[in-house]
Amino acid sequence: MNALNAGFPASSDVAKAQAKRLRTALAPSYIVSHSQSLEIIAKIHGEQSWGRMSHLLSSMARNAQPAPAPAPAPAPVPAAPQAVSGDHIEQRALQEIWKGLNNLKPRPVTIKAKARAKILSGQRLISTQEFEAWLDKLSMDLGSMVFGMGVNNLLAMAKVRSVSHFHKPGPDEAQVASFSRAVTLPGFAAVLIYLERLGFDTHPELFVEPVLQQIENAEIIDEHELTCLWYSKEKGSFRFQQKMVDASLKLDNTVSRTLKLPNGLTVSAELGGELEHLVQELTLLREP
Repeated sequence: MNALNAGFPASSDVAKAQAKRLRTALAPSYIVSHSQSLEIIAKIHGEQSWGRMSHLLSSMARNAQPAPAPAPAPAPVPAAPQAVSGDHIEQRALQEIWKGLNNLKPRPVTIKAKARAKILSGQRLISTQEFEAWLDKLSMDLGSMVFGMGVNNLLAMAKVRSVSHFHKPGPDEAQVASFSRAVTLPGFAAVLIYLERLGFDTHPELFVEPVLQQIENAEIIDEHELTCLWYSKEKGSFRFQQKMVDASLKLDNTVSRTLKLPNGLTVSAELGGELEHLVQELTLLREP
């Protein structure tokens, strides 16, 4: 389908909103993930995949922008680059976290979510696709947030490593089948703990307990197991501070916004753009 045809979404945000409404309309008779609903929306509009449609929408947005003014002549002596304080986070991840914090709601654990947690906690490796699936069971908003920022971005922010896993060939098989990236159970729990630090109800306690049982008699533990052990002992009383910066974005005339979350977290944001949709910096702080 030509992008100029009537009915085509005006932006990727509109398409994502359509996907969310589709999931809501189908539930509870039909349960589809956020990524599946995006693929359906793409096919409804005549595109082969969401990736192609997303690229098309991005191209439309770039073409709609006015041509930039000619750049001034470069200075004869360029200034030395300045170091950026805080963690460098991709813009889309910053936007998803900021939108998620603005829409924060309590996320109680359902019986189905507990049953799924029991299955996941018995696995040695948990695929990265299951991050979205698990958070979807808690809330579609959480699953959409992680899908929007990208699981790889989330793993990097939480400092959790992923690994490749493969199907071991049987006696009559000649090939090794490769599967998607995955993390260990302690790594999965560590990511959920990280998201909880940011203010989201991801309920890592459902996975921390099985990890503690695994390491009960261990002589040495890794950093993710240590995170789970620390989480079990802190009892919710801790100081937390993190700054997230988009090092590739330099906004002028930013505005400051502040959120006070029920869990005691204060979020300060530096926003820019006509609709304040660009995030220059986020600072999260919780006093003990």
